[in-house]
Amino acid sequence: MKPGDAFLFSYPAQKKHLMIIVCDSVSDDNDPMYHCVYVTTFRGTGFEDEACMLNPGDHPFINRPSYIVYSRLLPITKNYLNRSLEIGSATKMDPISSDLLIRIKRGAHHSKAIREIDKQYFKL
Repeated sequence: MKPGDAFLFSYPAQKKHLMIIVCDSVSDDNDPMYHCVYVTTFRGTGFEDEACMLNPGDHPFINRPSYIVYSRLLPITKNYLNRSLEIGSATKMDPISSDLLIRIKRGAHHSKAIREIDKQYFKL
């Protein structure tokens, strides 16, 4: 898998969210570590991070206004993701467009919710 690929994953555990790989890097043990963000529904509570809003049509899975949750960047190893796909706890979805990947990466640099150290994973 590579940046722009998407999958459904239980994060948090109670329901599946669309996860998007924003970058990958090689860890010390040669098991690549993907860095993923998740998409969740925009409910207008005032607590949402509006740095990158998504709308129906941005991806086939998105059917209502949604946003990227930058504060919960998820690192996941290639082996763990592959095993999750094999056993069905993750489901591969259509990849996002390159334009949307750029929007997500740009949004990270405007988000007040993401830690400064994590912005390195969103280089254009």
